[in-house]
Amino acid sequence: MDAKEASSESVNASKGLSQAAINLLNSHMDLLSIEFEEAKRFYWQCFIRMAILVVFGMLFLVFFSIGIIVYFWETHRIFTLGCLSSVCFLLMIAAGFSLLYLRKKTKLFSATREELIKDKVVFYE
Repeated sequence: MDAKEASSESVNASKGLSQAAINLLNSHMDLLSIEFEEAKRFYWQCFIRMAILVVFGMLFLVFFSIGIIVYFWETHRIFTLGCLSSVCFLLMIAAGFSLLYLRKKTKLFSATREELIKDKVVFYE
């Protein structure tokens, strides 16, 4: 009888452990899906804003450049083209640095990482 009771307790314990593992996995998957939706929304917002910025920025640069070139065409055409090219290059560099800053500032999936670190501590200690 004792052997049967011990084996049934062992089975119940293993079922409880497997149920706890399944519940843990479900909670992590729920958290990951929420954070994935947040990341997707963040990237769509970035994409839309960058597209608007690029379109209007390029329109501004084109018309402003045409105006400056027309104004200085007779006297300083090569100098003017060089200056406008330099300004466009500097704006491109500034836009690249701003994207790097945005990438470093945003902490995606931080809650999932924290939960996995907590689980690692619980299971390995």
